[in-house]
Amino acid sequence: MDALEGVHVIHAGTKLDEEGRVVSAGGRVLAVVALGTDLVEARERAYDGVELVQLDGGQFRTDIAGKAARGEIHVVSPATGSIPNVKA
Repeated sequence: MDALEGVHVIHAGTKLDEEGRVVSAGGRVLAVVALGTDLVEARERAYDGVELVQLDGGQFRTDIAGKAARGEIHVVSPATGSIPNVKA
């Protein structure tokens, strides 16, 4: 997979095939996470990373952090006790 700066793929439930490629061993196998200047950008960048994943029969959710990105819910920061600034 081509690297995207600030985007990371975390995997479990994977194995190496005969050619040394990482393939699914079944179940939920990947999490794609990203950094951004705000939640909206981080979410967009994570889904950009998802688009680069090639996994036969793979499925992914499209709703992760959607409500927060649209301002429908607010998440309080445990570090400050305040609601972080989220662009919608």
